[in-house]
Amino acid sequence: MLNVKMIDCTGCEGCKSTCPVSAISMQENKEGFLCPSVDNEKCIKCDKCNKVCPVNKDLSVPDAQKYYAAWCKDKNVLQKSSSGGVFNIIAEHVLTNNGFVCGCELDENNVAKHVIINDKKDLDKLRRSKYVQSQIGNCFVDIKSLLKQKLLVLFVGTPCQVDGLNLFLRKKYDNLITIDVVCGGVSSPKVWQKYLAEFGDKVSDYNFRNKNKSWINFNTSYELNQKIYHKNAGANLYYTGFIKKLYSRLCCANCRYTNLNRVADFTLADFWYINKNKKSLYNKNGTSLIITNNKKADELLSMLKNQFEILQEVSASLALKSNKALRKPTKQHCNRAHFFASLESSDFSPLVNKCINSDVSAAINNTIIDNKKIGLMNFQHGNGNFGALMVAYSLSKVLKNNGYKPEIINFIHKTKGTSTDVFERFRETYFNRSIACKSFRDLELVAQGFDYFISGADQVFRYHSHGKYLFNFVYGMKNIISYGASFGKDKYENKDVDFTKTLLERFDAISVREQSGVDILKSTFGLDGTCVLDPTMLLNAQDYQEIIDGDDAITPNEDYVATMFLDGNIKLDFNLKLVDCLKTNGKFHSFGQWLNYIKNCKYFICDSFHGCVFAILFKKQFICIARNEGGNARIENLFNQLNINQNRFVKKAKEINENSFVEQVDYNNVDLRLSEKRALSLKFLMDSLKIPLSYKQKSNVPQDYGYNFLLFGLPILRKKIEGFDVFYKLFNLIPFVVKKITKKGFSYKLFGALNILTVKDSYADTKYKLFGIIPIASLKRIYK
Repeated sequence: MLNVKMIDCTGCEGCKSTCPVSAISMQENKEGFLCPSVDNEKCIKCDKCNKVCPVNKDLSVPDAQKYYAAWCKDKNVLQKSSSGGVFNIIAEHVLTNNGFVCGCELDENNVAKHVIINDKKDLDKLRRSKYVQSQIGNCFVDIKSLLKQKLLVLFVGTPCQVDGLNLFLRKKYDNLITIDVVCGGVSSPKVWQKYLAEFGDKVSDYNFRNKNKSWINFNTSYELNQKIYHKNAGANLYYTGFIKKLYSRLCCANCRYTNLNRVADFTLADFWYINKNKKSLYNKNGTSLIITNNKKADELLSMLKNQFEILQEVSASLALKSNKALRKPTKQHCNRAHFFASLESSDFSPLVNKCINSDVSAAINNTIIDNKKIGLMNFQHGNGNFGALMVAYSLSKVLKNNGYKPEIINFIHKTKGTSTDVFERFRETYFNRSIACKSFRDLELVAQGFDYFISGADQVFRYHSHGKYLFNFVYGMKNIISYGASFGKDKYENKDVDFTKTLLERFDAISVREQSGVDILKSTFGLDGTCVLDPTMLLNAQDYQEIIDGDDAITPNEDYVATMFLDGNIKLDFNLKLVDCLKTNGKFHSFGQWLNYIKNCKYFICDSFHGCVFAILFKKQFICIARNEGGNARIENLFNQLNINQNRFVKKAKEINENSFVEQVDYNNVDLRLSEKRALSLKFLMDSLKIPLSYKQKSNVPQDYGYNFLLFGLPILRKKIEGFDVFYKLFNLIPFVVKKITKKGFSYKLFGALNILTVKDSYADTKYKLFGIIPIASLKRIYK
């Protein structure tokens, strides 16, 4: 049985090719990428598929590598090639020696697929880059047959395809030459076909990189209705989306081949920036970077050196400088999830514009309001906090189950936590997110696409980011709700009571997670609130099984105690094995593994609210330790709600031993209370969404806090915010500088009168003008 997570699968097709009973087929996933699908009735559990899968194999380090700048002598070949024509030289050598070449072509239907040729006249269709993932088909099997016949074979593909072939063959062949191309990520075939469909009629002879101008400033070209069209690559939406990694395969963001541990004999790439770093090696028609990774490659390159106009060895540092994909994976576009979530219902060009246009305002053009569509604000963008993402997952799932269309407003707070791919993978897999929002203006524009908004759950009333989680960016005929929000503590700890009250009064319905939150609303803000369950408890244990199954989680063979400690350095003394649910060797587990460890443990010990939640949902015997950082009221409240004995909530880890679990949680009683609370909580949520829309005035409250700068106790400078304007006052009296908000940016006025600087800000750039007239600087945001 194939044991690989689909989010890690490269689609190399090695498993399909090696299966002796044809139990594995390649099926298109929802994003249009081919992934293996196993027919369990056919599978004989021989494990050959896992042996050839490159995902979990270590990469070997090449014995020695040499780096070259090169281009071929044949000017006609050079012009037809994407770069310096190196592939053509090696391929012609193979074909001259009665060999076979396997590479990628675009067939008559513009489908990218690997084919095998043995005639030079077919070589042209394998030239040039194809910016879409190719199908391998039966090529691996056919190559093995040719190799066994002692015939010379050349295979060229992405590193994961070359690795897949090597593992499929399971031995080295002297008559096999491999080339891996330096790759920044492969694009979805489904997206490629959607782009082509916009032409109406059939496009032919598509060239992703036509060098009729030059190698660097290339065009895309194609034939349509017997006419040839050229378009600057930078103005081509498909190419732009490819470069910005808007629709690359998920695994490409964590590509294991983006280093010098190459898997092929040769590595080929464009020698970008050679015109700036070493002009003598620059050819306007293309300079290739060649890396030889073994003796076989060195000897062959030496044999073919007369075919090159230039073949000059260069330093490793120069080679690495020219190609980021030799150093680290390329980060996927922040709006990738939004793109794929909208792909089925949107036309290609408007959707790409929506996701990558320089101004977020383009993202909401022609937006059709859907009263089933709900904008959610929560802490989904945090990293390192499993509970926060499970809140977003569960609330979204509950709303979907009730016929709504939840979309997480993708607010990216600058203090989002330690970056780790585990959390981004979960978001990519399970969340429907909006355009990325990095500023108040972004949020304001995106909000125009919703009539209904929900904030919560978790501590959105505590860490409200200066009003953004309280919807200070929402105005017009809108419905604003909080579900299961939390103040985090028994008393309101912030000083911005008036500011917060102004925003809370705009809510149509308010619910909080703890009874203490109800008390704070009444005593501090004079508002009524309802206590509801955390959204994670609106689902049952079975609702989370898809996450466990999706990660192929493992279960220990012996009884164990699962632990989940946020405070860290908590010592326990148990005879049973202790398993950390969160990490192994400092690396976070996947979400499915985290849940599975809780689900299958004998006992569970944590200091986490959401640890307690999932222990209850999985009916585990558990104990919670009070945290030093506070926030314990929410756990006490949870126990009270479900009638769980408070003796399960201890102050110190040393109080816990195996005898602590003798008295067991009565889950018959807990389930009855949980069912009652779940029904009431769900009723609150559904009733709130039926409240008629009401007009929300544009919020005239600050987006940030002010401050006083004191020197030796004297107020030298004060930052005061009135509405959206900011006043910097000397000695708390003289308005030294005033920052005034404008429609397109803001301006700084000296003493509140003289306009000294105007700043116009968009998603793509920021322009600075002295006195509002003289352009003195601009800041361009670029994607790499």
